[in-house]
Amino acid sequence: MAKTTLREYGTSVIAGSEGDEEIIPAKGDGNAIPGEMVSILATGKVAGTDAGAVESFAGILMESDITGPETAIVDGIPCDVVVPKSGHRYNVRILDLNAAAEIGDGLDFSATPGYMDAAADIIHAVATAARPIADDDTVAQVHWRR
Repeated sequence: MAKTTLREYGTSVIAGSEGDEEIIPAKGDGNAIPGEMVSILATGKVAGTDAGAVESFAGILMESDITGPETAIVDGIPCDVVVPKSGHRYNVRILDLNAAAEIGDGLDFSATPGYMDAAADIIHAVATAARPIADDDTVAQVHWRR
């Protein structure tokens, strides 16, 4: 069965008890969902990072006590962004890879705002699969590489 919610991997974007994460305060934009790759605009609002358009990256949008882990953070509502650290694990949103991925397979920013996709090659991967990813999964646990 496909994994489609962050709850499939626990209750937080930060997987396990890695600790020592940097958290940046921001505001919701009404579109970004916890687990998405985001930038923080001059307005203080988050925006989904995507290859080719929003070419900045602040971190991964955290789950909200107000809206939970599966709902977009309401426009203007305070939220947090975790700055990923190399070697730490995170639960993130991915595009359906249309294939299975093994532990260690590379992931990179996609052209779809906020989501990760299979990397063209391991050299360009910003993260690797920390657990196997099945066809049709839209969430994954990753090891951050950079």
